[in-house]
Amino acid sequence: MLKNTIIQNINTRYYDSETGEKTVLFLHGWAAPVEVYQSIFTFLEGKNYRVIAPETPGCGKTGEPPEGWKVDKYVAFVLDFCKEMGLNDVILMGHSFGVRLMIKLMTMHSEKLKCEKAVIIDGAGIVPKRPLSYYWKVYTYKLCKKIVNTKIGGFFFMPLWEERKGNAGSADYNSASNVMKHTLSLVVNEDLQFLMPSVDADVLLIWGENDDATPVSDGYTMERLMQKAGLAVVKGAGHYPFLDQPKTFFGIMDAVL
Repeated sequence: MLKNTIIQNINTRYYDSETGEKTVLFLHGWAAPVEVYQSIFTFLEGKNYRVIAPETPGCGKTGEPPEGWKVDKYVAFVLDFCKEMGLNDVILMGHSFGVRLMIKLMTMHSEKLKCEKAVIIDGAGIVPKRPLSYYWKVYTYKLCKKIVNTKIGGFFFMPLWEERKGNAGSADYNSASNVMKHTLSLVVNEDLQFLMPSVDADVLLIWGENDDATPVSDGYTMERLMQKAGLAVVKGAGHYPFLDQPKTFFGIMDAVL
């Protein structure tokens, strides 16, 4: 059931199945509304789990944050949401961006939210090693931005700048508001590998072998760094293995949960 509440003065939409023996707190991927994960929710409810899934600020139909947020701001938001819902002992489950929040909740804030079991689906949190061409692109972009913001530079180069700006960045970045563009640039550049050895929950990692957003190599790294983690790779799947290969994905879930 979809509901709304106010968290940190932000109108927050969330999903709550309301009944179940144990509670799963599900944290979604970047900009993904909770409807994307309905098949997972239905599966969990069939296993007698209560599922609660907040849409974090700037995602789905939840209002945007007042300014660009780092990961810690989102974590504080989730903790306030849990307090509002009366949650203190959950199974954590998340996809992509939501995994960044999970890692901090399981390490830096474990005294506020107890979690003995977690499921990570194609998780974010590892900043990739980038080639020199990437840094050349970034720094030339910043230089061009400075030039076009001058009176003469803007007069001569504004059309080229508009084309360059439209081709820069990911689809997520280009479709976002200014606040969410700032937020995205803050969260994607935070590497959380240093926290992973402190994760002491039992962790199931499920990864699409063809994921081009968070590559499966990240899954192997998380498996190596986390104390009690096991990785299951879904063949023929990308960043959304529960949509690409549902039979395999839910077969893995069924064997573990």
